[in-house]
Amino acid sequence: MVKWAFPVFPTSRSLQGSPQTPYIWDDRCTAEDAAAQIRKVYDLSPEERDERGKKGREWALGDEAGFTAVKMSNRVIEAVDELFDTWEPREKFELINTDTDIKKVQTHALIY
Repeated sequence: MVKWAFPVFPTSRSLQGSPQTPYIWDDRCTAEDAAAQIRKVYDLSPEERDERGKKGREWALGDEAGFTAVKMSNRVIEAVDELFDTWEPREKFELINTDTDIKKVQTHALIY
């Protein structure tokens, strides 16, 4: 685990969505779990918080996260270029018999 992170893990997970936006995971933590992690950060010395904050900033600006305007805009450009290179128009509509062809409805494995 990274030294700068104070994760709060979900205690409940639900799956929501609609035909336009299927498979939206909605994770929730308890207020007590969030408060406990906030307290851990609060109880650190100012120097320790500063050191951990610098490590977190270093990660955020690095290549893994790429949370800079230049890196994020380059990723958008790459994604749009890939989209234009691989674009195939969809039919206006498609009727799917879910009794016989479930793979057309669920095209990927659900991972829990």
